[in-house]
Amino acid sequence: MSVERRLAETSRSIVENKYFTGFAILLTLFALTGDDMRLLYTNRPMDEAYNLLTMFCIAAFTAEIILCTLGKEDYFLGFFFFLDVVSTASLVLDLTWVNEYLQGDEDDVNELRGSRTAKTGARVSRVVRVIRLIRIVKLYKGVLEARRMRRLAASRAAEASDPGAEDAWRDMDSQVGQRRESRVGKKLQEMTIKRVIC
Repeated sequence: MSVERRLAETSRSIVENKYFTGFAILLTLFALTGDDMRLLYTNRPMDEAYNLLTMFCIAAFTAEIILCTLGKEDYFLGFFFFLDVVSTASLVLDLTWVNEYLQGDEDDVNELRGSRTAKTGARVSRVVRVIRLIRIVKLYKGVLEARRMRRLAASRAAEASDPGAEDAWRDMDSQVGQRRESRVGKKLQEMTIKRVIC
């Protein structure tokens, strides 16, 4: 087995691991609600801890993007690749020092230009949250696909031990063909998500 193939299989197995996916979902939930929780429940001295958690999320999501690029054939430069890159890059705006720099002086907030900027910022924030929320859907889909593959492998192993396994293999292959998502299905899913976002 070549090194590239082994790297791709290892990356795929990490990304499709249920514990990795669960951890990514928790980080996504933090990315969705962390800034609001920080503003509601903590004081300014806790901002540094929040910034560290946010930077950890950025690093973890970047690692996930790299693993998906290595392990999934149709991921790189696909719709979900750009969705993940945008949602990961948007986390930089949640860092308190970046946010303070972008807000500028408090005098600007009182001006009309400052209120327009605030309205635009609120709209962008809502769109970014929708993008981050779609990440959860993508991760959940990955969990379901991994479960389906494990069940398929287990049923193949059970059927292989039967004497009539040859007929069972043909039946199993026809079932796999029916369950596997087609390119058209993937494309329709991507188009639907694009329409929801845009």
